[in-house]
Amino acid sequence: MINNINNINKNNNNSAVKTTLNKFSYNANLSNMPGFLTSGQAKLSDEELESRLMDMARRDAATGKNSRDFTPRGKELRSDEWFKLHQDFVARVSPDRKGIIDDIKPVINLKLNALGFNPNQKNIFDFLKNVTFSNFGEFGNYTIGSNFLEFKDNNGNSIAFFSEHQGWVAMTTNAEAEQSREFNKMWDEALAKAQQELKNPQKQNASNTDIKIDIKA
Repeated sequence: MINNINNINKNNNNSAVKTTLNKFSYNANLSNMPGFLTSGQAKLSDEELESRLMDMARRDAATGKNSRDFTPRGKELRSDEWFKLHQDFVARVSPDRKGIIDDIKPVINLKLNALGFNPNQKNIFDFLKNVTFSNFGEFGNYTIGSNFLEFKDNNGNSIAFFSEHQGWVAMTTNAEAEQSREFNKMWDEALAKAQQELKNPQKQNASNTDIKIDIKA
């Protein structure tokens, strides 16, 4: 049902994530939610990204590995290092998900409060199951369903869901999908250059500057 941003990212099941990041909490801190990209999260400069990509590619080439690898069945085996670089690059074009949601939630809360919702007494989805169908539907930049809330940007593009069975899910924008594809191309190029270096070490000094980063922010 939901085409979420983690479909282009590594599925993060880090057991060290604190319970305050519980994706099933309506009031979770989305700034720290794994895989929940928002504008302002990208930290690396072009030069830093190029350098780290080539460093990782050289290590992979030397060991015959690929940090962005898959099993025959397509299960992702991407390394944490590769994943973090991917996330940083994709975040360059991410919408202000947290800001948009922070602006919309008070509007949703007012509507639900008017229907009798008390967050201190009920889970939001337990409440919605007893709401009449006429109160569901699209309301500008948000949608209320019996088991989900959808958040949209000012252009009507879906940027996140909060659902009963999946919790908080970031929806991949077209710009993010394209940025992810661009990162994959950059990685393939870096790994190919690193593999060539093993055959011709004299090319190593030029490899970093040969990688091109197409910024779409």
